Amino acid sequence: MKKYLLFIACLLTMLMPMTAFAAKVTKIVITAVEPVVGEKRSFKASVPETASTEIYEVHWAGEFENGVFVQGNNYTMTVKLRIKESSKNVFAPSPNINATINGHKAKVVNGEYKTVSVKYTWKELGGPNPNNPKTKLKTKLKELAAAYKATNADDDKVIIKYLKSKLPGAEIWSAGGSYKYTRKMPSDTKDGNISVSIGITCDGVTLDSYNFSVVLPALSKSPVAAKLSADLDLMKTALKNMTVTSKTKGDDVLAVVNAAAVNGSKAVWDKNYKYDAPTAKAQGSIDGNIIISLGDNKDYFHAHKTLPIAGTAADAAIDADFSALSKALHNHSVNNSTTQQELINLATSSIKNGSKLTFTGFTKTEATFDNEGKIVINFELEYKDARRSPRISMKLAKLRPALPEGISVTHDEWEVLRLTNRERYKAGAGTLVMVPPLQDAGDIRSKEIVTVMRKDHLRPDGKPYHTAIESSFAKGRYTGENCAKSYDAPSQAIKAWMNSDGHKANILNSQWSYIGCGMTKAGCGKHWVQLFSTGSGVIEAETNTGSYHFDTLADMEKAYLICDVGEGFKAYVPLDADYMVKNGNKYTIHLKGKSVTVTVGDNNSEN
Repeated sequence: MKKYLLFIACLLTMLMPMTAFAAKVTKIVITAVEPVVGEKRSFKASVPETASTEIYEVHWAGEFENGVFVQGNNYTMTVKLRIKESSKNVFAPSPNINATINGHKAKVVNGEYKTVSVKYTWKELGGPNPNNPKTKLKTKLKELAAAYKATNADDDKVIIKYLKSKLPGAEIWSAGGSYKYTRKMPSDTKDGNISVSIGITCDGVTLDSYNFSVVLPALSKSPVAAKLSADLDLMKTALKNMTVTSKTKGDDVLAVVNAAAVNGSKAVWDKNYKYDAPTAKAQGSIDGNIIISLGDNKDYFHAHKTLPIAGTAADAAIDADFSALSKALHNHSVNNSTTQQELINLATSSIKNGSKLTFTGFTKTEATFDNEGKIVINFELEYKDARRSPRISMKLAKLRPALPEGISVTHDEWEVLRLTNRERYKAGAGTLVMVPPLQDAGDIRSKEIVTVMRKDHLRPDGKPYHTAIESSFAKGRYTGENCAKSYDAPSQAIKAWMNSDGHKANILNSQWSYIGCGMTKAGCGKHWVQLFSTGSGVIEAETNTGSYHFDTLADMEKAYLICDVGEGFKAYVPLDADYMVKNGNKYTIHLKGKSVTVTVGDNNSEN
């Protein structure tokens, strides 16, 4: 007797044609059960009976304890609405809809002509929880901000250095590798501030987004503020009246502004100072912030001077070398193994006109399986009285793991498996292995949903989804399916599924052992299918490399396991540190029926 798990919903993101002359819904009023600390979440919500809309799905996002709201946490309610079948109305574009939940102004997203989603977030429900580890960390950060003695010349790097000195062992980061910060300058009577957006992990607690803000004291609070302010005005005037030539340098600018000070203030360029030498064809420039100081007081002002065209033979020669160097580096293939010396040698060999090349800086952020990397290398080029300062930035492509040879799978489908197992690991569910019968069926179903995607999971011929699975395999098993349309990346499809209660329950179902992942690219994007099933456990497993030792973590995560499940076919799963248990340099993946341990970085290994 066949058994099937049919409690599954499909995720639709396709566009439908707009009905002619339909009235547009511009107002949505939702009444829901308000979240209360200590009470269980409710999925009850309603709209007025007279409305032309109806609610078809409600879900929550946030950290719960057994479904109960916790003080101090943020909770987001998402209500999905559609136009009633009896109504000819359509929704206005999302930005034109005024929506409320219990009187709170809500955000309208994912608007289509017949459906919309409405979201509202209750922040720090019941007020901050003093016993919450995140609240404690926020309190500590506020104390550090209050103790910080800021000056007008401070920037994000100075503040991050301060935080790391006060929080030893803390990991502080910002997306893209550069910290976003804003500065509000103080007046004579009012304080200003510097705010830096960070992510931080400290003592096992993580804040993905935190705004660290410090006070810039009002000028009147400093006994020498008036003198500094007077010198600042004199320096600005001197800079404005300064005459420049094609040979003017940044030091020349500093000499002029320092000579204008009458109270002893000193001026220097900040770290972002930039000099672009003029050429025979183009003007140059001097640009940056000048930091001035007097005693313990600091301030700054922006300086910019345009330099006239140089028009010399030296400029032509150095421009040609500059162009050749940039072309050589940008055309060079780079990866995590690319070295500083490799690029210096390449740049040196590109110089043909005798320019003197000096290396001045090199930074490398290695690519991972989740993020691109970047190499930035800086040089100084000099030829007679001409100078250039090339700053070359090169992207490192995301790492791509090896794909199993015994099964039909793409990199996108392999990544869906990887991300699925990460979510299951966080939830305490078992690690899934990819098997050919489900993988083949996933390929069939991803092609079918391009044109026909139904909430009842019926195929184009009206048969259930599980009939796409080879009958000899499907017999006697529980199965499940998730579908999603028009998402460009595996991470987007996984995120959409995890934000839907039915799909999330499918992904985290502990009874599953096997998975197949299908992806078909067509029309407005990529179309995704996950097929799950029960199955016997893993009997044996070995790495595709034949070794249980890897020199680096990246080497391990390029590899995969080949598993014998005792059913006449092999199963496959990537090695990923995010769902492996780490003990020193040992990483263990726990499969149903079998655990495999590999080592990274030394020669001791075990299985």
